[in-house]
Amino acid sequence: MTREPFSLEAEQGVIGAMLIDPSLIDSVSADLLSSDFYFADNADAFSAVLELRAESSPVDFLTVAEKMGGVGAIAITAELQRNTPSAANAMTYARIVKERSTDRCLIAAAQRIHEIAHNDMPTVDKVSAAQSEMLSIDGTAATPEISSAKDVMRQHLVELERRK
Repeated sequence: MTREPFSLEAEQGVIGAMLIDPSLIDSVSADLLSSDFYFADNADAFSAVLELRAESSPVDFLTVAEKMGGVGAIAITAELQRNTPSAANAMTYARIVKERSTDRCLIAAAQRIHEIAHNDMPTVDKVSAAQSEMLSIDGTAATPEISSAKDVMRQHLVELERRK
């Protein structure tokens, strides 16, 4: 079963939840960036919410629309708030947005690895470049454990020795 690397509903749910209950902003936005949003309007609204919060300004659909500016901003933010069934699921919506963002990063890395594989360079360099691509992906969704650089280098050297 496949899924799209974005979820309009989850993106709208995250922002709508923050509009309904601004006390959720800090916890919901802790692991999210505006770049995690696939849809530009949602990324803009998320950024506006965070900017208002940083300014200690009130956060509601009108203030967010004003911060966003542009034609249709009020309609966008009003719809975000109106279409969110409950603020209770905000953390679930945020997790989905982050997962789909990671999916898009994996797709982009896979495309770059495909290009690397077709490149005319030594195989060992291809493998190293492919590993770098995978390591460049934000690992927050991939693994909860933290490794020291020393441990990572030791494991890498062991693997290189094994291949040699």
